[in-house]
Amino acid sequence: MREAAAVNAAAWNHQARLAGTPDGTTAGRLELTQYPGHGPGIELLGNVTGKTVVELGCGRGHNLAALAGAGALCTGIDIAEEQIRWAQAAWPHIDFHCADALDYLTTARPADIYLSIFGAIGLTDPDQLLPAIATAMHPEAILLFTVPVPDWLGTRHDHMTTRDGRRFPVRRWLLEPGEWVSQLRSAGLVLSDRWTVTEPAGGQTCTLIFSAAQPTSMPCV
Repeated sequence: MREAAAVNAAAWNHQARLAGTPDGTTAGRLELTQYPGHGPGIELLGNVTGKTVVELGCGRGHNLAALAGAGALCTGIDIAEEQIRWAQAAWPHIDFHCADALDYLTTARPADIYLSIFGAIGLTDPDQLLPAIATAMHPEAILLFTVPVPDWLGTRHDHMTTRDGRRFPVRRWLLEPGEWVSQLRSAGLVLSDRWTVTEPAGGQTCTLIFSAAQPTSMPCV
């Protein structure tokens, strides 16, 4: 396992253990920000019925459950084994795998939609991950990912404190919006759209959302 992946897996494995056993879990909405019920959701993906979706860094699978409820065919990938174990118990109708996103992308079939919602993008070296996603994408596929605004994390950029008070180191790649666009371009992808979301109280900017595609799928301007 790569060094950054191993560090991050330890933090999110512990977080999953604190979640206990899933009981009566129901699918909610697709959450693209840090605040449930806030900001854009599934409408950014259009009609997902029958579409194949891969989430890289799926956590406990809540967002894939929302997409599966809308008719998508979903696969979740996460480096943290405890997260995957929880997700498999909660959402047995979804295909979950414990794997490094980079390893998964080298062998998997292309999907219609690639997602990373505070997931592998931002927690894996983008110089490696974005080209791997671009290579895996078929010409009509889209990539949608969300990352925190660097300033929103404050002093938490290098660690995560779980609800039992334990502090775990976390390896993140925190880039400004223009830097993410440059990373997409270097990976051979074209920016389709981007959104900036502020906190519910209307204060600090909290979330960056990007949509990208293969150049061949973009209309000529």
